[in-house]
Amino acid sequence: MAKLQIFIPVVTGPPEARETRLWEVRCRYATLSEQAAAWMLDDKKIEPTVHPLGKFNRYKSGFKALGAVRRLLGNGSDGPEGQADDLEDALRNRRLVSAEGAAWGDKIEEYSSDLGLGLILLLDLMQAKGVILAATGALGDAQDADSADDLPVMPVRDIPAKLQAMLDKKRGDGVLKQLAIVFTPLQYYAGDGELALVETLPVIGELNNEGVAVHPVRSFGEAAKILGIAPTAHARLRRDLLAREARRFWLRLAAFGLPLAALLAVSANLAHFLSQPIALQWHPMTRTAPQGEPYLLCFDAQGQAASRLALAKSGPAAEPVAPVSSRLAWEMRTGSLAEAARWQNKLLRWLGYRGYHLAVVLVGKDSGITDNAVFIPKQSANSDAPARLPAGSVWNYSLSLDGKAEESRLVILANRLQPFDSEALKSGLKERFKPQDGGLDLPAVEHYLAEQANALSQFTLQTRADAPGCPARH
Repeated sequence: MAKLQIFIPVVTGPPEARETRLWEVRCRYATLSEQAAAWMLDDKKIEPTVHPLGKFNRYKSGFKALGAVRRLLGNGSDGPEGQADDLEDALRNRRLVSAEGAAWGDKIEEYSSDLGLGLILLLDLMQAKGVILAATGALGDAQDADSADDLPVMPVRDIPAKLQAMLDKKRGDGVLKQLAIVFTPLQYYAGDGELALVETLPVIGELNNEGVAVHPVRSFGEAAKILGIAPTAHARLRRDLLAREARRFWLRLAAFGLPLAALLAVSANLAHFLSQPIALQWHPMTRTAPQGEPYLLCFDAQGQAASRLALAKSGPAAEPVAPVSSRLAWEMRTGSLAEAARWQNKLLRWLGYRGYHLAVVLVGKDSGITDNAVFIPKQSANSDAPARLPAGSVWNYSLSLDGKAEESRLVILANRLQPFDSEALKSGLKERFKPQDGGLDLPAVEHYLAEQANALSQFTLQTRADAPGCPARH
């Protein structure tokens, strides 16, 4: 049998209806998150080893048990420097817990669980296996101890009832059928607080007949010695214990470090991916159009979009021209298809990333920064939510040109993570670019906007009253 089990007998209920239970306690290795929390909080008023017992009102009892183990294994004063700190590391990595979440834990007699809690912690540190025992008894103070590395075991109540309960369990079919050893104090409180010797109880003989050895002990160290853990050998015990702790630490570090290294590598790769410029590309009006750029959107007599018309070109530089009153439309691919296919983009979408944030700026050389110069495009005519464009998608949009005849610049801004504030952009433009003779410096406006976004694409056009436009509506 490889399992280590320790039971603490508990007597509950009123005198006329006393009930005896067996509380199983365990010691487990703390999880990484529990260890991290303990070290980050570093609360000197709370012992991580016994903190889980607080919910059962057993924290003080666990604190006493922890002190007994510390004393038994040595405080480091007679060993190499740093030894005590190593022992504290081992103790901080353990957690004393209840095996069955006993809701009646607060009914345990004050400190009667000290001895059992100390033994489960000690046996876990020593990696004991195949031990099933029960223990009841309080632990006394250091000034009453016979040696500097021990604590006395003090009397508690109801020991006859507790031993009888263990005898009944031993004769049953449960795990206590394997019970072979019980620890108690030398004395117990009988009647009105009078002390009596445990060894005189008749139930001890019955337990012995069932193969259970009852050991009334004077101290915690005496119980440890019966279990093969001699206080005088604490230096060797510490050495073996700390060697095991070192091996366990490196194994856990490897188990934790490899996934952490992979996570850091993924994070670094993802950060590099997010730092790359966003590709913004105008799409041609039709598949046969020679180049990609905005176009005019034409409407029929019912006001429905009916056709598209390429912008006329004028002047030596073949500058696009549009009527002062018309509808400028465009199709734009945001992010490349190659970017859309990369695993980083797929991971971001799986994590909830919905695409690039957008802003549209339309400024005229003579009109300057108007109230309608900057806006955030919406998802659709029926939604006021800002548009978000996944990588590789094609974006269709249009706006009205209702200004004067002048040179204008359409600027599309894109951010990966940070949404745009249209009012902040507008205020920044108005503050930086005041009306002046010669009109607005459009290249300077574009340069300023480029500093506010991850990516920018611009289109320059001339609005004229005589520019060719859409055919008349019929």
